Amino acid sequence: MPRLQGEVLCCQETGLCTMRVCRMGGCRVMLALVLVITVILLCLHGNHFLDRGLQKDMQPRIGKHVAVWSITRQSEPEKSLPDDHADLKFLRKYGRISGLPTEQELQNMTKKELTYIYHSHLDNTDYACHRKIRMGTAADGGWDVCDDYEFRPIKPCVVYSFGINFDFSFDDDMGKLYGCNVFSFDPTMKMADHERSPKVRFFKVGLGGAGGALSADIDTRKVLATGGSIKSMTDIKTMLGHTNTTIDIMKIDIEYSEWSALPDMLDKGELTNVRQLLMEFHTYAIDTDAIYRKRLLIFAKLEALGYRRYHTHTNPWGYKLLMEYPVMRTTAYEVYFVNTKFMRQ
Repeated sequence: MPRLQGEVLCCQETGLCTMRVCRMGGCRVMLALVLVITVILLCLHGNHFLDRGLQKDMQPRIGKHVAVWSITRQSEPEKSLPDDHADLKFLRKYGRISGLPTEQELQNMTKKELTYIYHSHLDNTDYACHRKIRMGTAADGGWDVCDDYEFRPIKPCVVYSFGINFDFSFDDDMGKLYGCNVFSFDPTMKMADHERSPKVRFFKVGLGGAGGALSADIDTRKVLATGGSIKSMTDIKTMLGHTNTTIDIMKIDIEYSEWSALPDMLDKGELTNVRQLLMEFHTYAIDTDAIYRKRLLIFAKLEALGYRRYHTHTNPWGYKLLMEYPVMRTTAYEVYFVNTKFMRQ
């Protein structure tokens, strides 16, 4: 019969200390107990990480303070039940959220398929930002910043804000709360260049494509009637001496001119050193299949650069009933990106 002991035992197999109960087998009993507890914890909490639909695409992003999981939905068609509505089946089959089609694939798609992909992509997210903070007004004009350590603005930080329309609430909050140097741009306001506060500076300049080009449906004369000017992102950064500067937040709400600015920015590599991109994308209910193809190629290039959508918001003022879509969609999406290839470690 084993002799009971009262001294403390530190087990070399487990690294744990306990009261020694018997001369032989004490460590084995403790090891078995630890294994049982581990199995129970995995059973209780493991399903969150073992979801079969997400397991393939979950990749850990380890930052200084917290592990962030980038969750990308699979591009394979989602399953539908036999009695589901035909339009929903079509939406799940063709309305890709991530893993956008190649240029060749887009050429072989109908306008209905292109429309489903466009709205599905902008209306859904593929990245989990654990904390979002609204900067600015709760109404139109405020924006939700990802405050996770990997992406949050940290002084000295730089914010570009394109499209003000006399609402500086976002810009003021970014300067006040994060202490960033904020550069505000709008060529349509009857307001000269000025320093609004020690952290916020305004420029009567608009963002366009190469050479200051605007989208074809924008009347440049009307934009410039107030004495403003249009410049490309490269020219703006050169003007401010920011050629190699990291842009922590780039907010762009420029009423359709994003479609002339983005291709030029992508071609010139102006989005590689941006941590968060906050944009409003505009479209018309009568846009053609050729227009959808061009815009989906832009989204594919953003995706290839590492941009992932952590939040989207449909502007209710733009709701339209589209012939190719089963439910009403907006013509203006606010889409919030983080650059996963430029995250802070």
